[in-house]
Amino acid sequence: MKKGVIAAIIIIVLLAIPTTLAVTSGELFPEEVKPYKIGVVTELESANDPYIMQFLLGVSYVRQTEDVYLMVISDADDARMSLDALCNIYECDMIITPGNNLNSYIMEAARGHPNVQFVTIDGGFTKEELLKNMADIQFRSEESSYIAGYIAGKMTKTNVIGFIGGTDTPPIDRFYYGFKAGIDAAARETGKKIRVIRETIGTYNDMELGQDAATKMYTENNCDILFAAAGTSGIGAITAATILEKYIIGVDMDQNYLSPKYTIFSVIKDLPLVSQEVMLAYADKETYGGEIVSKGCGDSSVDVVGYISAVPEDIREDAEVLKASIAAGKITVPYDKETYEALG
Repeated sequence: MKKGVIAAIIIIVLLAIPTTLAVTSGELFPEEVKPYKIGVVTELESANDPYIMQFLLGVSYVRQTEDVYLMVISDADDARMSLDALCNIYECDMIITPGNNLNSYIMEAARGHPNVQFVTIDGGFTKEELLKNMADIQFRSEESSYIAGYIAGKMTKTNVIGFIGGTDTPPIDRFYYGFKAGIDAAARETGKKIRVIRETIGTYNDMELGQDAATKMYTENNCDILFAAAGTSGIGAITAATILEKYIIGVDMDQNYLSPKYTIFSVIKDLPLVSQEVMLAYADKETYGGEIVSKGCGDSSVDVVGYISAVPEDIREDAEVLKASIAAGKITVPYDKETYEALG
């Protein structure tokens, strides 16, 4: 963990004054209201990551509600120091963090502060790993990735499709195996033999590496469509697609603005809404303690958006049918190697 790369944010949510009033000496006095404090921890070097940007958008929604205040700690040396400050100095009731880079620190802090609620988003924890004061909000990104793979499989001309992941972690496996399964479905329908090339670059924060990896896939491996689930590194892949005039799929948010002609659509998570709902739920005394909370097509938390004209209308219509089938549980979408191989 690099020093100087952690931002710790405190959101103080002042709960509404209760309607019950105490009568003292013939006068009405509101009962004491204790502010509910929510700490947000993320890596500063990920500030341009579309995933982090979407998460912080949800934070900003909470910040804009009435009686919500924000403080930024900018000089924390590392995650452990930030979490210690949030727990012991600012006495946060809840701490939330996006992604899985800080999992070990979150687990350590949760063990040491059993009265603080800890929430990770896409932490990739199993239910057995979670302590009673922890919860992990997990997006079923394999579902939207399946739709993306199906579209890519229908559109490919070279029959070679690329996937770039930031790291080899459960959340990235969700993207990859869902994507690959969707490509398989398209291949069965069309009779194509489609090769899928996967590369992991080991970081979400290096646009140059992302661009190099994508360039190699396009030029050496003959990929004509690429999906990069790699954060800021993926922006480098979009740069390569634009230079080489190749198609690419955006991730986490609608990334068409980065390359309007070549970002054919984006696989998104509704991080702003979900993070907002989670923070306000805890402030309203709800908890998801010790649980994995799953979000997917069924509640519109994941989707495929931003189609450009290069995506044929009939394929878009097929994608909508697929989405409805997934939401209804009629299609089983794999999320890791084991569930993918189980499909045969």
